[in-house]
Amino acid sequence: MERLARLWWWLVFFMVGCAVPVDEAEEEGENLGVAMQALSTFDCHSHQETGYEAGQPFPITVVTIDGELVERNTANAYYFMAKQAAAAGVQIRIVSGFRSNAEQQYLYNCYINCNCNNCNLAAQPGYSNHQSGEALDLNTSASGVYNWLAAHADEHGFERTVSSEPWHWEYRGPKPVGGPCGTLEAELVKVTSNAPEDPSGEADFVVCPGDPFEFRVEMRNVGTARWADLEADAKYVGERVRLMPKGVETDALTGAKKASVLLNLNKNVLPASWGGGAGEACNDHGGCRRTVFTKDGLAGTAPSEPGIYKSSWRLRDYSPHWSEFKAFGPTVDVAFRVDDCPGASETPGTPGEDGDPVAEQDDPSVAPEPSAAEGEGCALGGSGDPRLVALVALLWLVRRRLRSAR
Repeated sequence: MERLARLWWWLVFFMVGCAVPVDEAEEEGENLGVAMQALSTFDCHSHQETGYEAGQPFPITVVTIDGELVERNTANAYYFMAKQAAAAGVQIRIVSGFRSNAEQQYLYNCYINCNCNNCNLAAQPGYSNHQSGEALDLNTSASGVYNWLAAHADEHGFERTVSSEPWHWEYRGPKPVGGPCGTLEAELVKVTSNAPEDPSGEADFVVCPGDPFEFRVEMRNVGTARWADLEADAKYVGERVRLMPKGVETDALTGAKKASVLLNLNKNVLPASWGGGAGEACNDHGGCRRTVFTKDGLAGTAPSEPGIYKSSWRLRDYSPHWSEFKAFGPTVDVAFRVDDCPGASETPGTPGEDGDPVAEQDDPSVAPEPSAAEGEGCALGGSGDPRLVALVALLWLVRRRLRSAR
């Protein structure tokens, strides 16, 4: 029994030493799914209204915050300001946002006749910045709100513009980026493949019949909404972004039904307008402005018949903001020419003196590098290694004998 016990512990320690390593968790960016806790209530379903600036009408896109209509860019800028205020324990709310011409006419009549709305100052219809989408009336009578705005509103592009109205603030900053009501726009950076480029120009790449291949699609975020895939936790625009086969459920060339942002190295794609620097030039971690679908590539096997085969893809956002989904960005068409490849079985190499390819040979003076398993002193492979399965069975048998011996 003592020998069985020693064998048991030896097997346990051996199994621990040969455990398949688990990738370390990648550093993630902000948890977008809870970004609006303790902030204003947002409804990013947008629609068109008629705005006015200097008496001239123009179309304006509005969303709803705290039950009030707000121009979309102003709403996104307000989001970041309210978020920073909430972190300081100050709860900003919108009392009045965008106004229609009829609403402004009513308030102007109240001001002129001094018989309603406390006779508050109001601009003529068509000349109020509430109609241009820039102005918000905020809850400055609430504890700490005005003092916080006076100290920090300008950091977010908001200014107090009416001296007699401490509640009146106008957005005068640049076009904001991000926010729950951002816009979805994308541009194609490039498509790459492990297959060589097609020298004939008939397709993008060339492969031999039956050969495996893969390709990757790099996209740049040029809208104002971040891209992520929060799956069931998605709430706002851009929070469930996927590269999807266009016009079909399954891509015939790769057999893929979707390529989620979750499969990329960069799972949190910020808008390109969110400054420059390292984020503009990278695509391999959260916060970059570009991302590659996917980390492991979109893989397939070349058809057996020669010809030109195409794969078409387009980005979609499946966030709850849309009734079903929103397609955006360019259509990405990738074409492969399947060739007979008469010399495909030959080993590629570098040209010799006579121009013929010379197969590369292993240098006998260089010892092969040890595998990861050899370097760690464990000769077993992954969880599918039959030797590992047998070892687990032996461990179970020893444990059973130990129990029966007691």
